[in-house]
Amino acid sequence: MRAIVNTAADPARVPPPSTEAGAFHAGMAGYRPTPVHDLPAVAGELGLGGVGLKDESNRLGLPAFKVLGASWAVERALRERPDVRTLVAASAGNHGRAVAHVAALRGLDARIFLPGRSTPGRREAIAGEGADVVVVDGAYEDAEIVRALREAVPDAPVGGASYWADAAFIAAAGIPTVMFGPGGEGAHAAEEWVSLADTEAVTQALVATARRLCA
Repeated sequence: MRAIVNTAADPARVPPPSTEAGAFHAGMAGYRPTPVHDLPAVAGELGLGGVGLKDESNRLGLPAFKVLGASWAVERALRERPDVRTLVAASAGNHGRAVAHVAALRGLDARIFLPGRSTPGRREAIAGEGADVVVVDGAYEDAEIVRALREAVPDAPVGGASYWADAAFIAAAGIPTVMFGPGGEGAHAAEEWVSLADTEAVTQALVATARRLCA
């Protein structure tokens, strides 16, 4: 195992996180802090001083933590656009149900788009929140932006990402999202490099994609 320390880090330059979202959630009916269960047997088996299990199986009436982000996003949206009457989201499950649930709490309509591969159980759960469920034939990979990129760079490898990225926030908002970039090595390490040829190809792909989608 190797640890890399960012010697240039300066915590004093990073502003403290906002407490606004936390205060908002604390004021919602049914809110309670996430319970953490001690697992002494697991800790003993692993030779650790303690192991805790964060239980997110009951969050504001739903069996997932997605409702926290959805409720706060809706709150912020309504502050800017109090005239909004319908919430729309694209989801394969938990996020869509969270948006539908929050819409019902706020007296709003909800329309949730689900890919064709979504299970009947997930569709029923979202519809049970009072949302209008729209099943789209296909998957996220069939989105226009993905097709445009594949045409612009047909030789580029296409696959999923096992890691978390900021793009997840955009995708969770129902906007088809693609991450792509130049090849290289040593990302975020002391020494890193990218391919100049790839960088040029990425630029051309961005231009081609923008022309197709914005024409």
